[in-house]
Amino acid sequence: MSIRKQYDTDLESLKKSLTEMGRNSADAVENALEALCVADADAAAAIVKGMPASTIWSGISSTAA
Repeated sequence: MSIRKQYDTDLESLKKSLTEMGRNSADAVENALEALCVADADAAAAIVKGMPASTIWSGISSTAA
């Protein structure tokens, strides 16, 4: 496979991954807002539990000056 063809294939894969990540993020925000609006702590906990650990904000900035 040529370098150009591999690049195009990789770029298309990246586009699909980013689109899916965006969709998942939007769904998570929508679900979290719904749980917040109806004050459903169990639903909020389920949303957090279903998220990968790398996406859960700890409140600690990793970009300290």
